[in-house]
Amino acid sequence: MNELVFVTITSADGNDIQAPLLAASIRKFGGNLSGQPIWVFVPTHDKQISNRLSDNFDSLDVTIIPFSCESDEITFPFTALVCAAAKAEMLAKNKIDLLVLIDNNSFILNEPSEFLLEEKKSLGYRPVHHTLIGSEYTKSLDSFWKLIYSKLDVSEDDVFPMKTHVDGKILRPYINSGFLVVRPEKGLFQAWWDAFKEIYKELEFQDFYQKDSLYSTFIHQVVLSSIILTKLSQKELYELPFSYNYPLHLFPESLSEFQPSNLNDMVTLRYYLDKLQNPEWLDLLPFHDPHKSWVIERLKELRLITTNGKK
Repeated sequence: MNELVFVTITSADGNDIQAPLLAASIRKFGGNLSGQPIWVFVPTHDKQISNRLSDNFDSLDVTIIPFSCESDEITFPFTALVCAAAKAEMLAKNKIDLLVLIDNNSFILNEPSEFLLEEKKSLGYRPVHHTLIGSEYTKSLDSFWKLIYSKLDVSEDDVFPMKTHVDGKILRPYINSGFLVVRPEKGLFQAWWDAFKEIYKELEFQDFYQKDSLYSTFIHQVVLSSIILTKLSQKELYELPFSYNYPLHLFPESLSEFQPSNLNDMVTLRYYLDKLQNPEWLDLLPFHDPHKSWVIERLKELRLITTNGKK
């Protein structure tokens, strides 16, 4: 079996219950991958890691990795994520076969065996859920994507179509940045960080940020998608199955063809915490025991730990 490490990010204050839920789900439902290492990156920025954070991960055999970034705009959306990805890649290079970067608003339902990429594959990914600022494949590049492609030397010859997870639109490559399997030796995350920390500050993008906040929120994802096209060939890419990174919170608005009859058959789910903690909303979905009751009980337990300290 390839040596694989799960990587996510959380806050230093220990109030996040999502990263512990993700870690617990890996240990509970990960099957043959349930014992793989889990690294949780914590942006410190001169803050001390709280005892609550350490307590939440002790029993799950999770490695907490404090880090800081040299960027002067760490509050810009998702800067910490991109920085943590690069640092994880550096730690893993020549030691780990595969890194699974997974947002902490995710949990595992079934063994994610597809994370074990074939040797010829360097990246496992899922498309974005919504089109939003994505570039539709059959339309000309808009000014934003044209600028990005120009800055990062993306050739239209390397572009291919992909379908979104919720609205079913066909886009140019627009890859979900919170769900990636990579081979560290490819240096993809370092290239992503190097490009992102330069590009997001450039004056040419400020007008886009002012026009619509979605540009500032998702430019990191656009940069990632562009870097992938310049660093990897299409034959090195593997689109993970539909059952991976399924957006639980978007089930009601998904096209009917993208609404599974039983969410328990999905391998991993994404969610919004407020919805996951709402029993009335959850009861409207085809999500069943034992997974459903396990998630609910685990959330209750984590809320108690966060509120009261060590149980």
